Amino acid sequence: MRVGVYFDGFNVYYGGRRQAGRGASGWKWYDPRGVARGTLDRMLATGFVADTGEVRTLWEKASIARVIFCSARIAAHGDPHAVADQDAFFEAVKRGGYIDHLELGRYVARVKHAPLAIKPTEWQSGPQLVSAHWPLMVQDAAGEPVPDARFVVSYLHNEEKGSDVNIATHLLHDTFESRIDAAVVFSNDTDLKLPIEVAANRIPVGVVNPSGRPVAGELKDAVLGNKGCWYFKLPLDVFTEHQMPDQVGDIHRPAQW
Repeated sequence: MRVGVYFDGFNVYYGGRRQAGRGASGWKWYDPRGVARGTLDRMLATGFVADTGEVRTLWEKASIARVIFCSARIAAHGDPHAVADQDAFFEAVKRGGYIDHLELGRYVARVKHAPLAIKPTEWQSGPQLVSAHWPLMVQDAAGEPVPDARFVVSYLHNEEKGSDVNIATHLLHDTFESRIDAAVVFSNDTDLKLPIEVAANRIPVGVVNPSGRPVAGELKDAVLGNKGCWYFKLPLDVFTEHQMPDQVGDIHRPAQW
């Protein structure tokens, strides 16, 4: 059974960081093909969700045919070391054959404006906007207090664009062109619900949440009920057990990775 694997690079990165902790080493230099194979092996060892025997029988025959990695280069105005580290990772996975295709979207930096707000308490339904009140009060031109005034700030907003669309495009193109017999998507982005659902109506699909937390309900709904489909929350040791060599060609593993 030919399996296509689709990585949402940023979702996987932040999922791994959530598990390992910010600044932790030993997991970032991962081999995507190895992580995919390790995930399937772990599933075969520990059992599939709602395993009826049929799911296991299908996936025991799995062979990874394509690994598609979708991401974007981070903004150049950020940490120059982070930019260089990311470039090293991209070059290593390409040159080392750890992926079959790298699809890059865009990383957009904008200045946005928004009102100040605080997190809701357990009995509130959503974020609460902050209004002026003593000891910090807004005054009008006559020096009179404006007690209902709201504070608006400008802030830098970095946003990756395109990965979800790129994953959806590659997944559906490979499915409808019969390049694959099954698929695994490494992402917990609910924007992928519809393309995953469409693919799962034709071939077995697995969804993997890289954060180690439960898979989003919408993505569970997209796969459950379809033949051979499953979902999984990825443990950190699958990252750490499938690392690339410290040197891939002339590309070196970044310090602290």
